[in-house]
Amino acid sequence: MRITLVLLAAAAAGCHAADPLANLPPGCEAMLPQCLAIQKICVAGPTCQACPNGQYASSLGVCSPIGMALTHDFADFTAQAGQEILGLCQSWTLNNSTELWINAVELDQNEASHHSNWLFVPDDKYPGPDGVWTCSDRNYDQLSAALAGGVLYAQSTQATHEVQKFTNGAAVRIPPWSRIISDVHILNATPQAVTGHATLSLYPLALADVKIKLTPFHLVFSKLEIPAQATSRSTAKCEIDSSFESITNHVLDAKVYYILPHFHALGRHFFVE
Repeated sequence: MRITLVLLAAAAAGCHAADPLANLPPGCEAMLPQCLAIQKICVAGPTCQACPNGQYASSLGVCSPIGMALTHDFADFTAQAGQEILGLCQSWTLNNSTELWINAVELDQNEASHHSNWLFVPDDKYPGPDGVWTCSDRNYDQLSAALAGGVLYAQSTQATHEVQKFTNGAAVRIPPWSRIISDVHILNATPQAVTGHATLSLYPLALADVKIKLTPFHLVFSKLEIPAQATSRSTAKCEIDSSFESITNHVLDAKVYYILPHFHALGRHFFVE
């Protein structure tokens, strides 16, 4: 079993939000961190409430507009009852003549997507029509795609709606003439066929508004062992600084701005320090 992380780091410092507890309903002061962890705000009750499309749960405890979006609707796809599908790809050719600096990504899906990884590549890679296609038909694999372009976003397990929003002024660069490709893992655990599709929205910043240029990296912990019928906690240590310096002869000067852990329903907490 493994845990995969997609982290985005940059050398510049981030912004700090104002007091997030200023105007919260009664009982929400203690509950807000729990709500924010699942991309929701705290409302009267108290209870956690999701934000509408085009908005994100800010550290102020309110739903805030993300910005102007570039949105693409992918083709419908049907998964039969109990069916699991691996090696399915979806693509969106951006036809962007200039670079795009992406501050946020928003996903909506009702196609039984268990997990999906979204990358960008030059639009002459993996040629063929956009839509839904078998990855192996175009010799697509994530590593070669990441090396040719870069990582954009990874869907949390079973998430039907999710926003990856970086701090204000932070963005990932997509070069001109790029194509977005996703490797999708479909899992329909219901007794009925599921037909649905995915919608992806990109929220770019003007270059003048980009203050932090982000770079993705990826860690895999492949030695995780979980005992059956028990509650357990696993820990690991990764000496990134010393490894980086020994290979490059440079000191790693980076700050982490976003972390996505990938674990399934039995996972309860994930801590990084």
